[in-house]
Amino acid sequence: MSKPQYTYQHGFNDTNSIALIWCVDDIKHMTKEMEIPIKLTDDQCMEILYDIHRRHDATIGVTWDTLEYAIENYLQDYK
Repeated sequence: MSKPQYTYQHGFNDTNSIALIWCVDDIKHMTKEMEIPIKLTDDQCMEILYDIHRRHDATIGVTWDTLEYAIENYLQDYK
């Protein structure tokens, strides 16, 4: 089985770096886990992901808990 090849941008690829990716589906999955009755749009999920990216602490990283916290914050502001 051959190893997939990845290109991330700006000269980064699978021979010199890694990328951990969180996506819209991860946000939607987490809202289901949290039993949130609101169905978020892809754009709303991206707003949450952008917020996570802006605020992320590299010493901690991004985890499922990070997503949960960001979703809760977003929904507080959304009301």
